[in-house]
Amino acid sequence: MTAAAHSIGPQGLDDDLVPPLTTLQAMAEGGRCLYCYEPACVSACPTGIDIPGFIRRIGDGNVAGAAKVILSANIMGGTCSRVCPTEILCEQACVRNTGEDRPVAIGRLQRFATDALLARGGNHPFVRAADSGKRVAVVGAGPAGLACAHRLSLQGHRVDIFEARPKPGGLN
Repeated sequence: MTAAAHSIGPQGLDDDLVPPLTTLQAMAEGGRCLYCYEPACVSACPTGIDIPGFIRRIGDGNVAGAAKVILSANIMGGTCSRVCPTEILCEQACVRNTGEDRPVAIGRLQRFATDALLARGGNHPFVRAADSGKRVAVVGAGPAGLACAHRLSLQGHRVDIFEARPKPGGLN
């Protein structure tokens, strides 16, 4: 499935409440960002994603670079782009609300970038450090546990994840 594709449910309707952006829509929406010096959207983001940084990369045509900026701050960036209440976090803080009564669609741009990276396949954008010789147990395979395991793995630690439920992902 490409970043611009829609998933079709059993009744032939989009499963997504808000459809993904096409490349042209993403470029236009990203062009609305003012790249603020002290961006309020970043301060409002619980994971501290460099929002103007990833939006600038989309505008430059570097969608994989945009996804890497997102995933470097939040490895669950693809999931969060769909479920994070951006309308009350980063988008509410967007300065575009003042002059236009409409923020930059940060959540949809985040989804565009992360979906495009996944659709292209290939290598994961992170490299694991050499084995540290340490072993860590993570209890719970929800978003926080999975993100923790990812960070620990990047540092070269061997990670065992323990989950009581049959599938990882928690509330996702």
